[in-house]
Amino acid sequence: MKTNEAARIFESDLLEAVSRAHPVLNTAVGVFLAGFCASRVNFAALGLFAAAATVAAVVFGWTLIEYAMHRFVFHWTPKNALAARVMYLVHAYHHDHPNESSRNMFPLAMSLPFALLVWLAMWTLMPREFSLLAFAVLVLMFTIYDLVHYLHHMPTKFMPELRRRHMLHHFRDHDANFGVTSSLWDRVFRTRG
Repeated sequence: MKTNEAARIFESDLLEAVSRAHPVLNTAVGVFLAGFCASRVNFAALGLFAAAATVAAVVFGWTLIEYAMHRFVFHWTPKNALAARVMYLVHAYHHDHPNESSRNMFPLAMSLPFALLVWLAMWTLMPREFSLLAFAVLVLMFTIYDLVHYLHHMPTKFMPELRRRHMLHHFRDHDANFGVTSSLWDRVFRTRG
């Protein structure tokens, strides 16, 4: 049943508090982290072409990551009860309560540990300058995605066509319109409803 009411998920007051997000705090943390990482990049050592190519590749790659995560991870239906509970908390709850503003963004308690794992992988697999710049752009793209998603659920005219498609995803067809910031991959994979 879809509701606009804030529902309690956890008995623990602490877990309940850290399962919520605020758009100003989340955006500020994301922009700060992206800016900090970008400020550590030695652009002279990286070179203009390599920097531009890295930014373009991550921005383009983000659109596919966003689509794939939403379609194949967030809408995965596990058979194991524990995994089903986790997936409910990660995304299905949001479909049951699509207008609960404090849960329309990823809580920092979930996104920051995941970001740390991504950063460690990038730091391990890529040269320093590339990893710092790629991570900065990835964090910025995630922050933009999270804020755009939040705005899609608010009474706003921001990105009206994408917002309309996201609302169709919620209220008409959960198997279509997986893109939040871009409809590119919905067009490519014919999931645009």
